[in-house]
Amino acid sequence: METESNSLTVATRRPPGKARRAESSFVAMGCVLVLSGSGASFARAAPLPVAPLRVAPRPPAPRPRLIAAKRAQANMLLKAGSGKMEIGLYVEALSRFKAAYKLVPSPKIDYNIALAYNYLSRYVESLFHFERFERRFSDRSHKYWKATRSVWIPRLKRRIATVRVRVNVGGAAVNVAGHDAGVSPDVRAVRVQPEPGRLFVIVVTRTGYVDQTLKVRLRAGQHLIQRVTLISEAKALAQREEFRREQAERRRMQRRLERAQARALRQRIRRRKQLRLAGWITVGAGLAVGLAGGVVGIVSLVDRAWVEGAEAGRLFSELKMRYDRAELLRKVAWVGIGSGLVTAATGGILLWLSYRRARRERPWPGRASKPTVSVFPAIGPGEAGMTLRLQF
Repeated sequence: METESNSLTVATRRPPGKARRAESSFVAMGCVLVLSGSGASFARAAPLPVAPLRVAPRPPAPRPRLIAAKRAQANMLLKAGSGKMEIGLYVEALSRFKAAYKLVPSPKIDYNIALAYNYLSRYVESLFHFERFERRFSDRSHKYWKATRSVWIPRLKRRIATVRVRVNVGGAAVNVAGHDAGVSPDVRAVRVQPEPGRLFVIVVTRTGYVDQTLKVRLRAGQHLIQRVTLISEAKALAQREEFRREQAERRRMQRRLERAQARALRQRIRRRKQLRLAGWITVGAGLAVGLAGGVVGIVSLVDRAWVEGAEAGRLFSELKMRYDRAELLRKVAWVGIGSGLVTAATGGILLWLSYRRARRERPWPGRASKPTVSVFPAIGPGEAGMTLRLQF
């Protein structure tokens, strides 16, 4: 026996005029057919089997007046429901159609219930009642039966999604979007109405196995076959222990790697500091040598000026000695100045290498890692010209 699904959203909407008039005419036809139908479906029940030496009593036959009263009441409910359908009150119409179906379970009322569900945008329930009307209605040549088979059922199937779950073990209870789908391997297909952004939850449970919960996103017209693998609790426990061991080993490897990286970083920082210190020492030594050379050059210039300004009574040997010393000091001064400049330049190169290594290992925030050239309009009264900025 099929059951209705009642988990979908209700959204009312007014049907077109022609379709509403045609459907209301069929509602009226259903009322007439309910009232004029034969009482064959309410025939007397078959007697119970006769036991030895004892005859089971027969159930009382339904009274004709009670049947007529039920049909009259169902007719009134159908008329009230069709009136509510005409003015767009589909919820009230649906409640009256259901009450009429409880009194007289006629397939013609299924059609009216399916229409009400369709106008409420509850397509799963609407498809259920249309399919039940198709199975139970006897007149296969009727236009409403043909419309149900060729129009309504295909249209509604394109608006819903079907989910079927396959489980690797038997005896597992399956629940799809709040609907009981049965026990594996006899799991029924569940119809749901997709909505934008909605995730449908599939829950599979079995005693002695770990429960599985899946979230799937469906689209209209989709037929999904979801395969679920259940594992026993013992196997799950073994897998968790194996996972813990792997996680512990991964953490140990991570700590070992972090220590190695820290050592490498300290070594790089130490080498960078040594390089920077050597650069500054070299620059200082070069400047000192250059300064000493400059002092010696000044002394040579003083001696040469003294020789050139000496009085005429001085000895030639003394003048020649002072002149030779001035020339020697001049040469030593030039050598010292050149050596100092070369040494300072070497120290500058070492400092530049230290700076480049530091930039490569840890770039400065807010600074470009490569040389860039930016051109800006000049700021002034005339706003003429351009400004060039180099950034390293």
